[in-house]
Amino acid sequence: MRLTVKTMDIASRKYHLMERVMLLSEKELDKMEALLNKEIFDREVVKAMTERALQSEKDIKEGKVYTIEEADSRLNQKLNSWK
Repeated sequence: MRLTVKTMDIASRKYHLMERVMLLSEKELDKMEALLNKEIFDREVVKAMTERALQSEKDIKEGKVYTIEEADSRLNQKLNSWK
């Protein structure tokens, strides 16, 4: 397998990053993990909200909509069932 200059550059950057991670204090590592987890969560939220918006547009085009009164009634039924 032949590695290109760009691949080697990425590999070098990853190796250098790992060296730096090994020197982090526990507090710094906690911050880094929190940042990485936030990035993952944000992508998941964006994906879920995009899917929901696309489904809503599809439902509207297919006539799967409620009047305000129907939506209010359905909401009240659900709220009353939780009591």
